Amino acid sequence: MDTALSYVAVALMLGSPLVTNEDSRAPEMPIGVACMKEDGTIVMALFTEGPILAHARFIYAPNHPDYERMVTHLKGIKPGEKKPVAPFTDKNKES
Repeated sequence: MDTALSYVAVALMLGSPLVTNEDSRAPEMPIGVACMKEDGTIVMALFTEGPILAHARFIYAPNHPDYERMVTHLKGIKPGEKKPVAPFTDKNKES
């Protein structure tokens, strides 16, 4: 993976200012969309629009270590469903 893309991917997941306060969208605006495939795999397409334009795609199979954390972050998701992805911030950070 390209170094710049790696940085953006990590920043998106950690709630960096790239996707919260310095982003051109309000903090409550979604940072992407998630869908669950029929096999339970979660696919997240995330983006920023602030000073750095970036897109990232994350795939979480049911056996992924962060799978349940993503389900919780999405406030639940079912096969075939699509949901907006809220920014990853300290206020909604799961343990």
